[in-house]
Amino acid sequence: MKKLFVLSLLILQSIVLLPQELIISPDGKKRVLIKSLTNEKYQVVVNSNYHKEYEKIIKKKISFFTDSCKVMYIAKCNDGYCIVIDGIEQTHYSQIDELSFSPDNSHYAYMAEKLMEGEYYQPTEYLYIIDGVEYPRGYSFKKIIFSPDSKHWAYEAINLSGSFYVIDGEEQPPYGNLSKKGVIFSSDSKNWAYAALKNNEWICVSNGKESPHDDYNLCSSYRLPKVIEGKNRKFVEIGLLSSKSDRPEF
Repeated sequence: MKKLFVLSLLILQSIVLLPQELIISPDGKKRVLIKSLTNEKYQVVVNSNYHKEYEKIIKKKISFFTDSCKVMYIAKCNDGYCIVIDGIEQTHYSQIDELSFSPDNSHYAYMAEKLMEGEYYQPTEYLYIIDGVEYPRGYSFKKIIFSPDSKHWAYEAINLSGSFYVIDGEEQPPYGNLSKKGVIFSSDSKNWAYAALKNNEWICVSNGKESPHDDYNLCSSYRLPKVIEGKNRKFVEIGLLSSKSDRPEF
């Protein structure tokens, strides 16, 4: 009798202590439970709605999209990874990273890698995915930048021609280098600017037009942040480099 009681207690503990994690949406209307199953798989349950079982759920990537109306997460599948939105799988990729959202939470973006068909090997295509649409990014590994009103976006891409930005799907001219800060949108989201290296000098590119590095008023109107003088560098107040080709920290 005592052995039966101990065995029952162990079975009960294995059920009760099965790892699981509960996440509540910001509006409190959705309860997301990440269950660790006995078959070494994981499952997301949203308000008693059971999603498909996966090899792995990236727990830190559970997100609530469009004002908590949709639940989004990254899942590991047999052939790679995929984004799952309200239980519906999106395109599968060999790798997914840096899931982010626009300020108003109405748009999403992430970086992905796709293995292509090859005669002797499988080359990798590097992509940005914005609202489900694929955009090539070359060898860039930076997050998407959204404008304050969430209506515009930009990202850095790199290819054999150099470094360039893609703004609202339109490729900008390539340069020798780009500032680390990336594209700066104005507070009303109507204008944008960034610093780029051309002929060993840093210039300001504003709304697609180049401005000499000494035309500081144009750049400062778009809130290019201040930096301080650093070793072997000559910065002005708004952060443009006067002559050195070092990549600025803004």
